[in-house]
Amino acid sequence: MLKYEIINSPGTLRLIGSIQCTIVVTFVAISLARVARQTLWTSQRQVSWNRVFLLEFVIISAPAVLSVNIAHRYVAHFLAIALLVLGLILWRSKCFHRAAFREYEFGHRPALFTLLRTHVNLLTVLCILAVDFDSFPRKFRKHRAFGAGLMDVGIGLFVFSMALVSPRSKRLSDIRKMSFTVGCMLVLGLARTLVITAIDYHQDEHEYGKHLNAFFTLGLTKLFGTLFGAVARSNKHLLSLGLVILVVHEITLQCGLSEYVLDPDLQRTDLLSANREGLCSLPGFIALFILSQYFGQWIKSKDILNYEEIKQKLKHLIIISIALWLIVISSTLAIGMARVTCNFAYVTWMLAISVTMCSLYLFVFDIVLDTLLPVASKENRIAMVANQIEASTEGTPLTKSVNALGETKIPTFIESINYNGLLYFLLGNVLTGMVNIFLGTDDRSDTESVLILMAYMLVTGGVVSLLYRYKIRIA
Repeated sequence: MLKYEIINSPGTLRLIGSIQCTIVVTFVAISLARVARQTLWTSQRQVSWNRVFLLEFVIISAPAVLSVNIAHRYVAHFLAIALLVLGLILWRSKCFHRAAFREYEFGHRPALFTLLRTHVNLLTVLCILAVDFDSFPRKFRKHRAFGAGLMDVGIGLFVFSMALVSPRSKRLSDIRKMSFTVGCMLVLGLARTLVITAIDYHQDEHEYGKHLNAFFTLGLTKLFGTLFGAVARSNKHLLSLGLVILVVHEITLQCGLSEYVLDPDLQRTDLLSANREGLCSLPGFIALFILSQYFGQWIKSKDILNYEEIKQKLKHLIIISIALWLIVISSTLAIGMARVTCNFAYVTWMLAISVTMCSLYLFVFDIVLDTLLPVASKENRIAMVANQIEASTEGTPLTKSVNALGETKIPTFIESINYNGLLYFLLGNVLTGMVNIFLGTDDRSDTESVLILMAYMLVTGGVVSLLYRYKIRIA
């Protein structure tokens, strides 16, 4: 099996390129939503919250839905047009000349953290239902052994985004805080297993095993990743620790563990063999968590950067991204790509995607859009809100104005998902089950699948957006 996959690794590399293009489509959509959001803000017009939500929802969700459905063949064309438009804007606006004379708010929680985490969450929630339709590209489906698909990306990027904002544990209190999050994930994993067993819902045992699921993997990864990270004396030691765990894991896979996990004839006679996929991939995910944790600490900086400093940070990100992609290519050709075992090639692939997206968000949002569509100063924002309060005394409700929502470089729709990220993911899982049970996804036409997916995204996004509007945080 391993030899077969290595021979066909060039096909895997082509799929990796296609998957990356599909991920970037949602990035372009989020960028367009930022432009629309900023245009509404600067227009000084009274725009209802409902219109803002619907505008951002359509701009972000429609391209995302189409890219994993009927329009997946045209993703490269869409990106070529977007790149051409971006080039023209940069040329005509003299963006870089203007960017050299401004300061950049970066800090210890950069906006790109929120953008990347929400991007991952949104695309994952979309795909868990989209995969059930016949119009979902077969090449994007999960692989039981070696190979790469869009559905294989979700768990890895979730681990990265989770570790990105997880500081290295230095005190016992940090571990106690982590235990609550881990406990919630393990409870959700157990609940999902019990519900699926009770309703006899089909679950592919080749993903995580007979009893385990993504919630168990995320919870156990955070638990052991945090405990291992606490051993490191400094953030710099996280890098060497993560690499050691990853290399040892890959050596173990090459020494026979991979064949044990992927053997289709091996019976699931005990707890270990029944859940071998989830258990044996855990060291790889722990390594990914620790390396992502290191990256999150490395990229942070002081609150204000000048042009040379932000340019240097972008340069470093691009260099790291290129290096990771070269490692992905060479390791895929040498040992193959396997999410099921979370091998070396898969871990570096997740890091390559994540660092690339961080580079794009830093360049487009922090440098280009913040230069061409600058966010108002704190004083101007206070004055605008004061004007809205005055307008509200004359009969115009404050909450109905888009200006009263506060100007931000991040679209409100994206902020809403990030505000209740776990709830958004849970809603997606629940609604996916309900759609499959009550509506069915078999033999749906392309039009029906797009409409169902858009309605699904509207409900999930609408719930968290409504909660965000009233600043209600659940999970």
